[in-house]
Amino acid sequence: MTLTSAAANLEVSPKAAKGQKQIPTLDGIRAVSFGIVFLAHAAASTGIGKWIPGYFGLATFFFLSGYLITTLLRIEFDRTEKIAFRDFYLRRVLRIFPPFYLILGLDCVLTLTHVLDNTLWPSAVLAQAFHLTNYWIVAHSHAPDAGWWYGLAPGSWIFWSLAVEEHFYLVFPLIYLLMRRRKMTPKQQMQALLSLCAAVLVWRCLLVFGFHVTKERTYVASDTRVDSILFGCLLAVYGNPFLDMPTCSAERIKNFWVPIASVVLIASFGLGRVWHDFDQTLRYTVQGAALIPIFIAAVRYPSWGVFRWLNVPWVRFVGLLSYSLYLLHTTVLYAIGHHTHWHAPLVGLASLAISLVLATLIYHLVEKPCARLRKHLSHARRPVGIPALSTSADATEVPEPASRSRRVGRNVLVTLVTQLVSWGLTFAVTLYLPRYVGDAGLGKLAFAASFVMIFGVFVPLGSSTVLVKEIARDRGRTGEMLSATLLLRLPLGLIMSALAVGAAALLHYSVLVQVLVLVAACGMVMSALNEAFSAALQGHENMSRLSAAVLVEKFLSSGLTIYLVMARAPLWMLAAVVLFTSAVALLMNASAFRALLPTLRWPPMAAVTALAVAGMPFMGWVVFRTLYSQTDPIILKMVTNDATVGWYAVATRLVGTSLFLPAAITTALLPTLSRLHRESEAEFRQLLHRMLALVMLFGIPVSLVLMLLPGQLIALLHYPAGFAHSIPVLRIGGFGALLYYVAMVLGTAVIASDGQRKMMRASVIATVASIPACFAAAFLTHILWGNGAVGAIASDSLVEIYLVICYLRMLPVQTFGTEDLIYVGRCTAAALPMAAFLALMSQNHPGFWIVIPCVVIYAAMCWLLRCISAQDMAVVREILARKA
Repeated sequence: MTLTSAAANLEVSPKAAKGQKQIPTLDGIRAVSFGIVFLAHAAASTGIGKWIPGYFGLATFFFLSGYLITTLLRIEFDRTEKIAFRDFYLRRVLRIFPPFYLILGLDCVLTLTHVLDNTLWPSAVLAQAFHLTNYWIVAHSHAPDAGWWYGLAPGSWIFWSLAVEEHFYLVFPLIYLLMRRRKMTPKQQMQALLSLCAAVLVWRCLLVFGFHVTKERTYVASDTRVDSILFGCLLAVYGNPFLDMPTCSAERIKNFWVPIASVVLIASFGLGRVWHDFDQTLRYTVQGAALIPIFIAAVRYPSWGVFRWLNVPWVRFVGLLSYSLYLLHTTVLYAIGHHTHWHAPLVGLASLAISLVLATLIYHLVEKPCARLRKHLSHARRPVGIPALSTSADATEVPEPASRSRRVGRNVLVTLVTQLVSWGLTFAVTLYLPRYVGDAGLGKLAFAASFVMIFGVFVPLGSSTVLVKEIARDRGRTGEMLSATLLLRLPLGLIMSALAVGAAALLHYSVLVQVLVLVAACGMVMSALNEAFSAALQGHENMSRLSAAVLVEKFLSSGLTIYLVMARAPLWMLAAVVLFTSAVALLMNASAFRALLPTLRWPPMAAVTALAVAGMPFMGWVVFRTLYSQTDPIILKMVTNDATVGWYAVATRLVGTSLFLPAAITTALLPTLSRLHRESEAEFRQLLHRMLALVMLFGIPVSLVLMLLPGQLIALLHYPAGFAHSIPVLRIGGFGALLYYVAMVLGTAVIASDGQRKMMRASVIATVASIPACFAAAFLTHILWGNGAVGAIASDSLVEIYLVICYLRMLPVQTFGTEDLIYVGRCTAAALPMAAFLALMSQNHPGFWIVIPCVVIYAAMCWLLRCISAQDMAVVREILARKA
């Protein structure tokens, strides 16, 4: 049993019409309902807005949700004589939560970065996150703007209606199950639900006439609006036009009930202007009852009259996008209206176009993958887990070449979207954390994290990459490899944590630093265990499941950090966020293997030893990366002070947020490259060329902005004056970021081609050279310019140059050539006009809105200079167009 992203595709019961697989017209009704809501909000600032019944569009959404959910529950009970609550709520979570939390996070980021203008309250964001927006509005109904905007991201007040539906989902399945278990007939079920609707009406009247509550109390609260959903449930249990035989002739429905219902609806729109209490009391009841015959006609006679227009493909497609459109449109309307001086019609048209584009992206990249997962979980006959774990035939299965491009593209897109959202959340933390903790406080946090990472680097022993490669080549070894990895990491993690805490005490660091080290050490153990399950998922090329855990972890981490920062929490609580979010991600990733976990056995020591030996070459690379990136704050603290560590930390954080693209691509393509290296050297080189091209396409403009405009970036972020010392650090870091992009791609190619031993040698040399180089450069620049962070990051860039040269020498001579250099030149030429525009506009019109025209300019130049190949565009189009 499944429901599509628009909740329209539904597997039918035996009573459904022969051969019918969809409930007709409902996508079109969603599209029209959204159109009414959008017009009401777009025209709110004009005199026309008060004549558009946006509340009716919302009432139709409520009715439709009740009808579909109850139809789904009815079909399930008719087939199985039970309600699988776990499956029901899992489907609801996968349908509602991903787009909701994605858009909520983006709204908060835009507000924190002042693209949207409002004061964001942590308690308000938590209320939204836990689907209590409606009662937050009620509680602050006497605040400015009647509570609709109070402490919320502009436009996100519309989430109150999602809260009503979520509260309904929590209770109604149990009510329906009780009715079915008591053997109530459909008519008795209808009467019971009608009684609930009457009770809600009486409660509304009591609140209005007895307690004189505000309009917000009856309009948004779940206890006073749930009857709008219950009327849809009522139709689903008795006289359901999709499941039941007609009880009334078509002529009587078309010629009597539909006209009567239409007249009643039109009258309800105007009656509230004469009798104001009607809006708060009877309006929802009248409109809910009037929708029943209209829905019967729309579903049973989809080709009749105006209803046939609701089944036109483009109308149905808008209906598919309606959920994301509903969540997005108020924010887009506010942003465009706030930053322009356009008239309302132009603002509405621009907002509608942008909302459609964004909703289409969310539908293809978020909703459709979740819909496929819902379908898989609903129809699976085996325990839910990683596919193809149980048989050797599945373990050695290799995708057909015809589908390989789609799989690669899908994995890259899923991982890229995950990294992009993670970038936005990390950027929000980077934006606010330095403002509140200052350069010295940020330096203490960075030092504690780096200090623990020096010890934690030895915990994995390179086993993550071994897991990815071995499981990608033979999925039947998942259980063996996973159990050995867990047994290897847990004791090592505890030992290294104890050593880190003991070392901090022996070195007589301050009590605060020792506490930060203790908290970070506990988080390091949890992260090490989580990385084992993440590597196994990556080996299965199950990037959707892995990305879900990453997104949840990032949302929790960013939300908690921002909340604690704004609440002025102590530093140790900020450090503890990593421990909590890593534990949540560990549970999510482990649940993917819940069918496999009971079969895990204590592995023999020989298997653990073999894993450690196989991981040693990879560990050399990881140790280098960690030491060379994490020793800088420690060295700076020894040579300079906490403030200098803070200058370095804020620059590396900003540079680090730009690394989401190479991280996404290399993470998604490592298992595919490993397989292609054994199967086809030509396809291996072709994929490697495309991987480098994609990284350069996005990396070059980011690097140019960091190198050419660091001062404008620091000014836009509104950091304290002390962080002006980060500007030269950021300038050098931008050049180092481009080198890091290239090194990540080349390093991934070396690992995929089994050149890890050569990589280990280069890593050891680089590690040995980087530490004294950082000491010397930091000390020298501290003496000369009072900024040791400049020397630290300059030494990092020199090491990256060395590594790029080494990795190129490890690959075959014919791997890269002149055409790659020409492509880099084209991307640079395409990025220069964008950088010039950014430099000009940031001086006269500072604000994050200038990112949008910069992206447009760069995209246009890339198209003119042919920086994107036709083959890449064809693969992307195929992925986006492919049906679930």
